Amino acid sequence: MEDVGVCEWIRRCSARLQAQWRTVDPEELEQVAVDLLRDARLRAMPPEQAAVAWLSLGVLLQGGCEPGEDASGESLVAGAGLAPPALPRLDACA
Repeated sequence: MEDVGVCEWIRRCSARLQAQWRTVDPEELEQVAVDLLRDARLRAMPPEQAAVAWLSLGVLLQGGCEPGEDASGESLVAGAGLAPPALPRLDACA
């Protein structure tokens, strides 16, 4: 991970996601950023780059999908079913 704190990484990643999805609730995008942070490959990238890499997978809000899910409701974040690294609660980043 770039040498920034976890809260800063989440903030910057969610800001980049918000630039793509202006109509999605920012709190939802913060949660997506937390989910992305759980992926070791994305966590090793700067937050904006991680957001772009994830977006480049073709993740789109269509067919009633929520951010971070495919049409079946399954998570699109690699390793989502694995135990995540210890992350702060989002309210701790406020």
